[in-house]
Amino acid sequence: MNNCSDINAGSIDEDIERLEKISKCFTYSMWSEDTSALRRILQDYTRQKQINEEHQKINGELRKKVKELIKEKQELTSSLLDSIPIQKIEDMFEESQKLYEKKLKEIDFEELKSISLNIFEGIKIEVERDLLRRLLQESEDK
Repeated sequence: MNNCSDINAGSIDEDIERLEKISKCFTYSMWSEDTSALRRILQDYTRQKQINEEHQKINGELRKKVKELIKEKQELTSSLLDSIPIQKIEDMFEESQKLYEKKLKEIDFEELKSISLNIFEGIKIEVERDLLRRLLQESEDK
């Protein structure tokens, strides 16, 4: 059995080795130009495989760093909440409620009511116009 027929299925590294064996078998034949093209493809493929492995390593490191940052954020948030006195939080809520009530008192409900009535009156007039236009159209169609 010669080296050129010794081909089995396997991993990518094994595929590269097999293709290199095949290219060596053709080196001394009339297909030497095709062999050099195959070698360039193998070199490019090997280089791309190395780049992919580096990217996988970097991605793994980045995932680890993200997990560390998430854990750090949770610890900081927890310690921050523990460090703020409950009374201060209650005071802030009370202050927000007072500000809301103050803004609510500043609203002129009579003016708002007048605006609302005008809006509804305008809608009513538009509906009546549409109805009259349809009636007029129907009477002209007859």
